[in-house]
Amino acid sequence: MNQILTSLWNKNVADSRASILSSLESSPNVTLLDCGCDDGQFTLEIAKKIGTKNIFGIEIVEEKAKRAELRRVKVLVNDLNENFPFYSESVDVITANQLIEHLYEPEGLSVKFIVC
Repeated sequence: MNQILTSLWNKNVADSRASILSSLESSPNVTLLDCGCDDGQFTLEIAKKIGTKNIFGIEIVEEKAKRAELRRVKVLVNDLNENFPFYSESVDVITANQLIEHLYEPEGLSVKFIVC
């Protein structure tokens, strides 16, 4: 059973990532923010697709944030249940894949995104 669930999870992640990448257009020199950037691997795929080197991430797990920083993602260790550490209009592209299920009040994040 565990292998089936792992397989379904992996397919879901791959499908959602492919969907995100296919929806993006080239936008060089924009600022990208990936909320829940994990180790930064997918963040870099997004950055490559849009053609930017201005890459930021937010990650709650410090170890994963350090791995993302090794990949040259500028990461803030932050809990998005608490606050949103970016000023309005400071980022151009925001992604938040596989994040909403980790929030206590997910509707609060949408309000924060609208502000940005």
